[in-house]
Amino acid sequence: MNEADLYVIKKELRRRMNDLRDSISKEERENASEKAAAKVILSKDFIECSDILLFSSYRSEISTEPLIREALKAGKNIYLPKVCDDEIKFYKYDPDDRLNEGYKGIPEPTGETEEYVPSPEKKGLVICPGLAFGRDGSRMGYGKGYYDRFLKNASGLKKTGICFEIQLLDTVPHSDKDMLMDTVISEKNEVKI
Repeated sequence: MNEADLYVIKKELRRRMNDLRDSISKEERENASEKAAAKVILSKDFIECSDILLFSSYRSEISTEPLIREALKAGKNIYLPKVCDDEIKFYKYDPDDRLNEGYKGIPEPTGETEEYVPSPEKKGLVICPGLAFGRDGSRMGYGKGYYDRFLKNASGLKKTGICFEIQLLDTVPHSDKDMLMDTVISEKNEVKI
């Protein structure tokens, strides 16, 4: 499949998945977020990591609030993303820190704290957002490629996609540029790739 066809297919799937996710009630979203967070917290990757790279939930995304709360209790170093030009960088988070409205209105750190620099020696876990995930590890983000570019140079990080069950498909359209997840977790499933 050529890039132009892939773009059209992804654009339509993004629209459908966004509408589907938006249809989840606030109560269902909160309940599913707690259940998915519990699965992440019990995972070997979470238990063994010292650093966890999360995202600030935006609009109808699965909430990372339960994960942030539990990671803090577990003494993990938490890092949140900030869009800097054409890339994302992760900065250390403290619950007393102020988050600013950043790219597309997404809450993000100021960028004044310690930046996470990936290294094979570090035991880190990155929790990735997405509009859809495949049971084969494929991930469809929002189309800018921020996470794919970051993950390409992030050896040593375990990659977990987190989503609602309705966002979990057998596969999603992807190319060689798209980074695959090691695990995908929803409120009902934990899929190890």
